[in-house]
Amino acid sequence: MFQLLRFSRIHKRSISSFYELFPKNFPNGKPVWSIDNNKLRKEYRSLQSKFHPDAIASNHEDNDNKNLSSLINKAYQTLKNPLDRSQYLLKLIKNIDLSNEEVAQNLTQNDPNLLLTVLDVHEQLEDIDNDFENIKEIELENKKRIMNIEQNLNTLYENQDYDKIAKLTIELKYWVNLSKAIKEWEPRVKNQ
Repeated sequence: MFQLLRFSRIHKRSISSFYELFPKNFPNGKPVWSIDNNKLRKEYRSLQSKFHPDAIASNHEDNDNKNLSSLINKAYQTLKNPLDRSQYLLKLIKNIDLSNEEVAQNLTQNDPNLLLTVLDVHEQLEDIDNDFENIKEIELENKKRIMNIEQNLNTLYENQDYDKIAKLTIELKYWVNLSKAIKEWEPRVKNQ
């Protein structure tokens, strides 16, 4: 119980980043790109077992624990996902907000080929009737693209090349959206 109160008191102060919520994974609390998702998940589960309102007896700190549990959950969801983590890091470190469409458009206007490629792949997806092999092929290509971008982001974060990181993060967002479209794809019913 002492550990619970100590951690809860520590986190009543404002935190400067989500990384501070996971002291085992990020002992200095500094933002980093490269993380071990398995270790992060383990620490997340450990923290939720201590602070989730359903896991602890009701007391006067219930509201604080709900807020802390919610914050831990949001931090975990952000840090475990490469796209969300990169967007978060860009906002935190360089105040580049890629959720602002105007900012994203300004960064991508120098690469019209990217948008054309993305639109072309989306069109291919829409044109597929019932060919599950083509879907699997598009899905595999897209997974390779995403993995390649994530590896490149790792190098760019090591080199602190934030302009390229921002552009690559936008590209990652396009391919992640395609991944979602592939998951939602349903065969078209042909008109008789």
